[in-house]
Amino acid sequence: MLSGSFDVGKLAVSVEAKNSFCYAKAQLLLILIETLDLENLLQLVHDEVPFRQGFSAFSLLDVQEMDAEVSSLSDLGFRESGPLILAWAVFLCLLSSLPESNTDLFTEIDHTSYARQAFEAAAFIYLLEILQSNTLRESDGPVSGFLSVLRTLISSFIASYEISQQAEDDSLNMILDILCKIYDGEESLSVQFWDKESFVDSPIRSVLYMLEKEYPLRLIEFIRFLSAVCGGAWSAQCVYNYLENMSGITTLYEIPGRAGVANNYDLIEIHYQIGVPGIEGYVLPTGTCGYILKLIDDNVALVRWKCPHSGVFLLLLILAHGLHSFNYEEVYYIVNLLYRMISGNKALCFSLLHADKSLRVRASKESGQIEEDVRIDVVNVFCTSIFKLIQDVSNASIVATSFNILSEMIKCAPSRVFEVALKSNVFEMEMNGQSSSSWFLSRGLARMLYAACEENRDCCMLTTSVLDFIIQVVEKGAEDNVVSALVVFSLQYVLVNHMHWKFEKTAGWKATLKVLELVKSCIRTTPITSKLGGLVRDIILYDSSIQNVLWRILFTSMQILEKLYATCHHQLELEDVQLVACCVLDVFYDMLADLSEETYLHQPAFVNMLLSSTAKPMPFVTAVVMLISSYNLAIQVAAVRVFSMLCFISSRTETESVENANFLADSMQNNRLCVAICCILDEKESQDNCLIIEVFKLLNSVACYQPALLVSVMVEENEETLLKDNGDMKSHLTRASLIKPVKLRDANLIGLILKYIQRSTDLLDSDPHLLLSVLDFFKTLWEGGIQYIAILERLGSSELFWENLSACISTYSDKSKFSVVELNDESERLPLRYRCHCRVLEIMAHEIFLQERLLQGEKSKTLTANTSKEQVQPSNKLYLRVLLKKWCDGPIMESLIKSYSSSGYENELVRQAKVAVCVLIVHLIIKLSTGDSGSLSLALVRMIHTIYQKLSEHPAFAVLLARYSLRGYSSGEDVTNLVINDLYYHIQGELEGRETTPGPFQELFSFLLDLGAFQFREQKEDQNILDDFCMFDISRIRRELGFELWDYSDWKASKEVAEKMFHHMHKANLMISLANSKLFGLKALIKALSVYNGNIGRRNLTLLDKGISEPLVISSIKLFCNSLQDTVDSVIPTLNADVILLDFLSAQEEMLLTLSTILLWHHQQSKTWRNVYPVFLLFLKVSSSGIKFLADITTFTPTLTKSLKLLLLLLLTSLQFSYTQKNETDESDRELNLFADVSLVSVGLLPVLCKFAEKSEYTDLSVASIDMILKGFLIPNIWLPVLQKHLRLQLLLQKVQSNGTESTSSVILNFLLTLACTKGGAKMLHSASIFSSLRLLLQSTSDEPFLCNGTVSPIGIEGKHVHLWQFSIAIITSVIYSLGDDVSCADVVDNAIHFLSEKFSIISFLLSAPTFPINDQNTKRARKEKQATSLASLNLIEQVLMLICVLVRYQASWRKGMEQVDSELREAAIHLVAFISKGAQKIGDLLNSPPIGKEEFELDDHPPLIKSKSGWFASVVNATIPKPSPTPLSLVIKDQKANQESTSLVNQTLFTEMVAVQIYRIAFLALEFLCIQAKAAVNRVEEVGFVDLAHFPELPMPEVLHGLQDQAITIVTEVCEANKSKSLQKEVESMCLLLLQTLEKSLYLELCVSHSCGIRPVLGRVEDFSKQIKAMFHVVEQHKNLKASLRSLKQITTLLCPGLFQASNLI
Repeated sequence: MLSGSFDVGKLAVSVEAKNSFCYAKAQLLLILIETLDLENLLQLVHDEVPFRQGFSAFSLLDVQEMDAEVSSLSDLGFRESGPLILAWAVFLCLLSSLPESNTDLFTEIDHTSYARQAFEAAAFIYLLEILQSNTLRESDGPVSGFLSVLRTLISSFIASYEISQQAEDDSLNMILDILCKIYDGEESLSVQFWDKESFVDSPIRSVLYMLEKEYPLRLIEFIRFLSAVCGGAWSAQCVYNYLENMSGITTLYEIPGRAGVANNYDLIEIHYQIGVPGIEGYVLPTGTCGYILKLIDDNVALVRWKCPHSGVFLLLLILAHGLHSFNYEEVYYIVNLLYRMISGNKALCFSLLHADKSLRVRASKESGQIEEDVRIDVVNVFCTSIFKLIQDVSNASIVATSFNILSEMIKCAPSRVFEVALKSNVFEMEMNGQSSSSWFLSRGLARMLYAACEENRDCCMLTTSVLDFIIQVVEKGAEDNVVSALVVFSLQYVLVNHMHWKFEKTAGWKATLKVLELVKSCIRTTPITSKLGGLVRDIILYDSSIQNVLWRILFTSMQILEKLYATCHHQLELEDVQLVACCVLDVFYDMLADLSEETYLHQPAFVNMLLSSTAKPMPFVTAVVMLISSYNLAIQVAAVRVFSMLCFISSRTETESVENANFLADSMQNNRLCVAICCILDEKESQDNCLIIEVFKLLNSVACYQPALLVSVMVEENEETLLKDNGDMKSHLTRASLIKPVKLRDANLIGLILKYIQRSTDLLDSDPHLLLSVLDFFKTLWEGGIQYIAILERLGSSELFWENLSACISTYSDKSKFSVVELNDESERLPLRYRCHCRVLEIMAHEIFLQERLLQGEKSKTLTANTSKEQVQPSNKLYLRVLLKKWCDGPIMESLIKSYSSSGYENELVRQAKVAVCVLIVHLIIKLSTGDSGSLSLALVRMIHTIYQKLSEHPAFAVLLARYSLRGYSSGEDVTNLVINDLYYHIQGELEGRETTPGPFQELFSFLLDLGAFQFREQKEDQNILDDFCMFDISRIRRELGFELWDYSDWKASKEVAEKMFHHMHKANLMISLANSKLFGLKALIKALSVYNGNIGRRNLTLLDKGISEPLVISSIKLFCNSLQDTVDSVIPTLNADVILLDFLSAQEEMLLTLSTILLWHHQQSKTWRNVYPVFLLFLKVSSSGIKFLADITTFTPTLTKSLKLLLLLLLTSLQFSYTQKNETDESDRELNLFADVSLVSVGLLPVLCKFAEKSEYTDLSVASIDMILKGFLIPNIWLPVLQKHLRLQLLLQKVQSNGTESTSSVILNFLLTLACTKGGAKMLHSASIFSSLRLLLQSTSDEPFLCNGTVSPIGIEGKHVHLWQFSIAIITSVIYSLGDDVSCADVVDNAIHFLSEKFSIISFLLSAPTFPINDQNTKRARKEKQATSLASLNLIEQVLMLICVLVRYQASWRKGMEQVDSELREAAIHLVAFISKGAQKIGDLLNSPPIGKEEFELDDHPPLIKSKSGWFASVVNATIPKPSPTPLSLVIKDQKANQESTSLVNQTLFTEMVAVQIYRIAFLALEFLCIQAKAAVNRVEEVGFVDLAHFPELPMPEVLHGLQDQAITIVTEVCEANKSKSLQKEVESMCLLLLQTLEKSLYLELCVSHSCGIRPVLGRVEDFSKQIKAMFHVVEQHKNLKASLRSLKQITTLLCPGLFQASNLI
C-alpha cells in the first residue's frame, strides 16, 4: 500500500490530501512501534527480570516470524521502513540483554545489522521530519501519546547502544534534535524526565549528563536540551536547581611539563589562578582540582574542573559577554532558556532578578571564583540587548524573547523594570519639539518590524512580544509620555498596518489578538480622566483608519470561522480566530460601555459606523446578530453584550422619535435574532448559565430601549409572513455555516422563558443570579405597561405563572437566615435571593397597577357603550389579588416584613475592614522606605508615596518626631522610621481590639481612616440591581499588590497582613451587598403594599380582600420603630455613615409612613381609634429621637436630607393624627395620659424644629409640625417663651416674600395664623412688624391676577395669589381680634383700614355679584364660555368679609378711613346677598366649581354628608374643564342644553357640599356686616331721636332676604327630618347652626328695614313663612344640640311676626 503499483499515495493530489496521507503513514508507523511494547521491555531490563519470567507478550516463534517480516522491509526501499527497522533492532538488543535469554536465537539474529540498515535508511531524519511537521500536532487527539512512543524508542536506543561513540559524527546532534522536539512544550513529559523514578527517561538523562561534562564548551547543545525539558512550573524549578548546583566546569588546559605522559581521567590540580575563556569575571582559583576528559594534543587536554558554582549566574555572565562580543547564537539560546524558566515558574523570576545575591554566588565570591566587583543587573542586561539589537532585523528573535522576559519581570518588579527600561530607552523614543503631547514613534522598532515582515522572518513573535510588554506597562499603571507614545505607536502603526504584513501561516491571528488585547487593556485599565485614557478613546472614536481595521478584523474573522466550521480542520487556527473575534467584540463593548452621554449624543464616527445601516459589506448590527448564533460560547457572550449596548446607544443617538421604529433592518433579521435567542435558552441546546444570563440582559436592554424590536421578536406574526421569512433565512443559513441550523417554526421564545419561571425555586437555590436576570427582564416588561400588553397577557394569563413567581418568596420567606461572618456558599447567595424577592414584589406591584388602569379604561368604555358592568371584569386577573390576600392572611407577609425590618448593616465590619487597610498601608510605607517595591504596581506605589507625604505633613506626625528626638529614641536611626513602625503597631492593636489612647497616634490613625484607601469612590446612579454592590474591589486590589507573587519573594512574610485585610474586605463587601439587596427589597415591599392597599382603598372594599390585618400592621410598626431606632444609633456616632445605611434609614421611614396609612385606613373602616393612640405615640417618640440626633449635624448629604425630611413627615403625621383624635373623641384617663406624653415630647422638639425651620429643605415640614404642636398640645405660656428664644420670625417672613413655592408660603402663613389666634402670638407678630411684612408680600404680587388692561378680571385658579391674600387677610383679622383692648390694636386697625381703602378696587371686585342683561349679546356669549369658580376664591371672599366685619366694629376708625367707599361696600354686600338668595333659578344658573389639587379631588371622591337637595346644595356642579378660569363670587353661569334636567347635572359629593357651605358662610358674613351697619345706624337714631334717611345705611329689601330665609328653613328642615331618628354628625350640625344664624341675621335686617322704612309684610308671605318656620322648629327641637340656638331666633321671629308663637303654642 505504501510503494509500488499499490501505492495509495499516488491518489493524493491536493495539499490537504497529501498531508492526510502522510499523517496516516506516520500513525501506522507509530502504531507498529508501540506494538513492540518497548517501555515494558525497558522495565524488564531495569528490573533484571529473566526472559521467560516476565516477557509474555511475544513468544520466540513470534519473534522469529516478525524478524522475517522486518528483514523483508529493506527490500521495499521506502523511507518509513527506517524507524521500524531501528525499533526492531532496539527490541532485539534489549531482549537479548535480559537474563536467561535464548542465546541460540539471538546469535542467529544480528541486531547490529538492523541498526546499520536503519542508519542507512535515515531513520532519525524521518523521525525528525515527523516531529517538525504540524500534521500530528494539529490532530484532534492529544499529542503526548505519539510523543511518548517516540521518547520510548529513543530512550531504548540510548540504552541499547553507546551514544558517546557516535559523538564524532552527526548522530548525537540528530538524537538531541529529536529529544528537544519530543520534550519541547510537553509539561507531562518534562515532569517524567525529572522524576528519578522514571526508568524510561533514565537513559535520556544520561545524554544530559554527557553534555554537562563538556559544559560550557558545548553550551548551545546543553542549553537547548535544558530548554526542552523546562515545561511547567516543577520542571522549570528542576532546571533552575540543576543549574544553580552545578559542580564543575570543563575547559581546555595546557598541561605544564607533562607532554606525552598524561592519560584520560588523570587528576590535575592548578597552583595558580586561571580564567575561564568567554566568561569575563569568572576564574578558577588556586588549588582547583579536575580530571582529564580527553587529550586534544600532546600537552593540551579537555579538563573537568571540580568547582561548585551557580550555573544561572554563569549563564548571565556568558549572556553579557556574548552581547559585547556579538556571539548572538549563544545569546539566543540563553535568553530562550531563561524565558522558558521564568514563564513557567514565577518564583524563578524573582530568583533571576536577584541572581547575584544567591547563596552559591556569595560562596563563589568568597572562594574567589567570582571577582568582588562583578555585578549583574539582569533587567539592565535585557534592556541593553534590546537597545543594541533592535537595529538588526536578524536579531528579531532575541529582541522578541528579551521583551517577553521583561514582560514577565515587570509583573514581579514593576517599578524596577519600568525605571530601568525608561533609562535604557529600549524603544529609541524621541520627542518632537518641546511639547509633551507631541510624540514621535519608535523609529528602530518600526524599522525592525517592517524589515522582519519584508524578509519573511518571524515578525509575529516580535510583534506579540512588544505588544505584550506594552500591555504589562499599561496594566501596571505607568504614566509617562513614553508609555503614551508606545500606545499610540501600537494603535496607529501596528494595529493599522499589521494586517498587511507577511506572517507565517496563521501567525497573523496571534499578532491581531495581541494588539486587540492591548486596546482592550488600555480601555479597561486607564480611566477616561487620565491623559492616556482620554488619548486612546479619542483615537478609537475619531480615527477612521482604526475603526475600519477593527471592523475589517471582525468581518474577516467571521468569514474565516465560516470556512473553518465547514471544513472541521485547522483546529489551532480556529482557536486563534475565535479568540480574535471575541476580543474585537470586547473592544466594541468596552468602548460603548465607556461612552459618556455627551459623547454619544454628538454621534462620533465610531458610533456612526456601528449604527450605520449602509455599512459594507454588511451592517455591523447584522454581523453581531449572526455572531450570537456562533458555535463558540465566548463569541456568543461577547456578541450578546455588544448587541445590548447597541440597543442603548441607538436609543440615545436618534434625533427623532423612534418609539415605534425597529432597530434591525428587516423581518429576517428579527427572526434570526429570535431563533438565536431560542437556541440559547433551550435547555437541550445550551447548558451554560453565563450565556443565558447575558441573553436575558439583552432582552432587558431591548425592552428598555427598543420596544418595537422586542414586540416583533416575541409576539407571533402571521403564519404566511413567518413562512416566507423562514424560507429566506433557511437558504441563507445553508450557505453560512457560522450560524447553527435550527427549525425556525419551532421557536417559541415566550414558552422557553416561562420554563425558567417553572423551576424558579430550584434556580433560587442553585443559581439565583440566573433567576434574577429573568426577573429583571420581567420587571422591565411590566414597567413598559401598555406597549407590552400582548406579551404580558401571554406571560401572566395563567395562575401557574403567578404561583411559580410567588414561590420564590413563599419558599424562602423564612429560610434566608445566614450570618455574613460565616462566609459560606449560602451567605454568598443570600443577597441575590433578596434581590429576587425585590423583583417579584415589583412585578406584582406593576401588575396590580396595570390591571387597575386597564379595568378603569374598560369601565369607561363600557359606560360609554351602556353595557353592563359584568362585561368589563377582566378574566383571570383576580388571581394575583387572591394570592396577595393569602399572603396577608398567612405568615408570609409577616416573615417578609421581619426580613426587611433590619438593614443587616454592621458598622463594626466596615470599620474592621478600614482598619485592616490602614495596617497594610502603613506596612507598605515601611516596605517602600527600604527601597523594596516588590510586585506593587506603579500606580499603587505612587498612591503609597502620596499617602506617606500627607502623613508626614500632618501636625501630629511632627509632634511625634519632636517627642522621639527629645527623648532620644532614635539611637542613631532615622526617627521617622521609628514613628511609622510604632504607628503600625498601634493600628494593628486597633484591629485586634485594643483601642488607641487619644493623642498624636490616634490623630494619625483617624487621618488614615478618613482617606478611604482602596474604597470605591462612587457608585453609578444608574447601577442595575444585577450589578454587585461592594465597598472594595478585591480582585483589583490583589492585582495592584501583585499579591499572587508574594509567595515567591521576600514579601512572603507580609502575606498574612494582606490576607487578613482581604478577609475583612470580603466580609464587609458581603455585608454591604446584603444590606443593598435588603434595601432594594424593602423599597419593593413598600411599593407593593402601597399599590395593593391603595387599590383596595380606591375600590371602597368591593373586593373580598382587606389588605394586611390590623394586628400585623401594629406589630410591624413596632418592629420597624425599633429597627429605625437601631439604624439611627448606627448612623449617629460617625456622622459619615455609608450611603447604604442612610438609604435604608429613609426606606424604613417610608415603610412606617406606608404602614401608618394602612393603619389609618383600617380604623376609618372600623371607626375605632383607641388601639391606634399608642402606635402614633411610638411614631412621635421615634421620629423625635431621630430628629434630635440629626440636629447636631452641620453638613447634610442628599441622602441624609431625604432621611430627615421623612422623619419630619412621620412626626407631622403622628401630630396630625393625635390632634385630630384629641378634638374628635372623648378624653378618658388613658387618652389624657397619651396626650400628655405627646405634649412632653413636643416641648423638647420645639427648639430643634425652630432650627430646621430656617433651612429651606425642611421649612415646610418643620413649620407645619410647630403649627400642629401649638394648636393641639401646648398652651401659649409654654410655647411662647420657646419661640421667642429660638424662632427667627423675620426669616420665615422673608421666605414668604422671596417668591417661595406655594406650599411653603401656605405652611408659613398658616403657622402665622395660628400665632395670631393667641394674644401672646399676636403681640409677637406685631413686634415683628407682621402687617408691614404682609403688606409688602401682597404688594409684591401686584394686581396682575386681578387687573388686566385696567379692567377687572378674575383671579387665576392656578396661581398662588389667592392663597397669599386669603392667609394674609386671615392673619390680620386674627391679630386684631386677639389683641382686643391692647394699646397696639389701634395701630393695626388703622393700618388694616388704610390697606382696604388702597386695595378697594380688588375688594370691590371680590364682593361683586354677576349681572347679565338679557339683551346684551356679548354677555350671552360670555355666559356660554365654560368658566368656573374655585373653592379657594370663595375662601378668600370669606376672609375679606370677616376682616370687614372685625374692622367695622371700630366705628371711629372705620368712618375715618372708609368714608369714601363705605356705601359701595354695603351695596356690594347687598348684591352678594341678593345673588345667593336668588339661588339657581334654572339649569343655566348652576355653579361650576371643579376640584383643584389633590385634597379637593379626594374630597370629590367621597360621598356627601348633608345630602340636601335644596338651595345651593343642588346648584353646585363639579365638572372639570380643560382650561378653567375661575372668578371669586362673580359666578359665571354655565349654559347647558335646554332639554336636560338640573338634577341630572348635579353629582353631589363632599366637595360640592363644601362649596355650598362656603357660599352660605359668605352670606352669613355679608349679613353680619350689614347688621353691624344697621345697629350703628339705630344707635345714632337713638342718640338724635329721629330717623335721618339721608344718612341711614343701605339695607336689602325684604324680598331679597326672603329667598335666603326660605333656603335656610328648607335645608335645616330637610336635614333634621332626615336625621330625626339619630344624632347629627358634627359637620351636619355645624351647617345647621350656620343656617340658623344666617336666618336670624336676615330676620333682624328685615325687621330693621320694615321699621325704618315703614314697610308692612305681605300677608301671603307671613302665612307661608309661619308654616315653614313652625315645621322647622318642630324638627329642630328634636336635636338637643340645636335647641339652644332657637331661643334668640324665636325672639327675633316674635318681633317680626307678633302672635306667631302664641297661636301655635311654641313658646
